[in-house]
Amino acid sequence: MKIALVGYGKMGHIIEEQAKKRGHEIVATIDINNYDDIKGEAFKSADVAIEFSRPESAVGNILNCFAAGVPVVSGTTGWTKEMDKVKEESRNPNITKDGKKTYSDQYDKLKKELAEGPQRLELVPAVYGMGRASEGNFYYMTLKLLMTREVVALLQRHKLSIVQSDTGYAPEPSLQYMDIRERDSLPKVRASLCTVLPVRAYTLREGEQPYLLEVPFKATIRGAMGNFTAFVRDLQAEGRFFVLTNLEMQTDKPVLLNMRRDQLIKSQETEKGIRIETVTATIKCSGFALPEVDRMDEALKQRSRDWVKERPQAPVEKPIGI
Repeated sequence: MKIALVGYGKMGHIIEEQAKKRGHEIVATIDINNYDDIKGEAFKSADVAIEFSRPESAVGNILNCFAAGVPVVSGTTGWTKEMDKVKEESRNPNITKDGKKTYSDQYDKLKKELAEGPQRLELVPAVYGMGRASEGNFYYMTLKLLMTREVVALLQRHKLSIVQSDTGYAPEPSLQYMDIRERDSLPKVRASLCTVLPVRAYTLREGEQPYLLEVPFKATIRGAMGNFTAFVRDLQAEGRFFVLTNLEMQTDKPVLLNMRRDQLIKSQETEKGIRIETVTATIKCSGFALPEVDRMDEALKQRSRDWVKERPQAPVEKPIGI
């Protein structure tokens, strides 16, 4: 077994000695002098971490082990009043190994990017459909985050904005485990009206492994009509292929166009033409992805490759809801 030691005092040295006697490998030793190594590849290669430190350091050490995707056994005493916090974090979905980021890391990164971006978007779990503490299939949840990032980037490119909610929401608890009373005392935030919908898996027969995943995304957007039509065209362009599956559109009051003078006038006396300048639209679009390849047999891999090569407008098999 590969073991990482967090805390390399007297007990750490004893554990190292006994582990080696039993044929185990110590792949990393972490103490105050090299604490950043807890983020390194050697530490992440461990099968388990054994933590012996001080009460004031134990919780942070344990959470950093979680973040690295390494199971941890703690021998430190005096920190159990924080046990509920640690248990909550241990349920955070899909703590992964092999250097991959956890779902909560990826969610926090996307949330920060959107909040600091040009549109100042605010992801609120009640509207977005998941939050940093959500549980579920890690791969599916990662696909939802990727879909969000891609569509938002495309909207920004075409100078379209995501509409904000009229209702205010309490801020989502932060990485620092904000006390609920502290959170509720903060100003309410207006949620950006974008939602990730359940992933749909397509199979040849019910009960079999899927060969294709559909990742739907919904948003209410606003902007110039010309920009919107360019966005829809770009959404389904070669190399991206996000299928627009539903569209509900509202327009501002059309401006009447005097065709003889080729200029806009605000007059009800002519009906020779109109121009729609601004549009608000609720769209649903879907991206498509292959299942995790290492879980597919060769027949399903070939089916998935064929689908991507042929790229039909939509899968014809009945989807199995996820």
